[in-house]
Amino acid sequence: MGDKVIVLDATVIKFSTMIIRYIYIHAIIGLFLLNGCGSKKHSLGMDDEIRIVCSKIDEPIIKKYFQTIFNDTIFTPKPEPVYKLFFYRPSNYQDLKKYAHLIVASVKRKKSNSGFRLIEDLLPE
Repeated sequence: MGDKVIVLDATVIKFSTMIIRYIYIHAIIGLFLLNGCGSKKHSLGMDDEIRIVCSKIDEPIIKKYFQTIFNDTIFTPKPEPVYKLFFYRPSNYQDLKKYAHLIVASVKRKKSNSGFRLIEDLLPE
């Protein structure tokens, strides 16, 4: 029996290498996209902690307001609040940006109020 000889055209070889390169490139891009979704930074803090950034002048008013809103209690053998409120000054904002449940608040809209200045810096006009 005679061996069959297959002669491939140069264009067919080029076309098949293009397909292989296309598959490799898309596979690599797909791996980067899938891996990129899982590398998201996680926020700090517990789920029941709310950090409120406000000036010292505004804290009594804001504390009263937020304690009214987040005044839920879980009645276990020892009653515990659903949310714990922590108050910080605007100068600590850079350290708090990574935390979950962060609120920046201000009552008095004056340039001398550090809480209001922080809000103006964070929000566009």
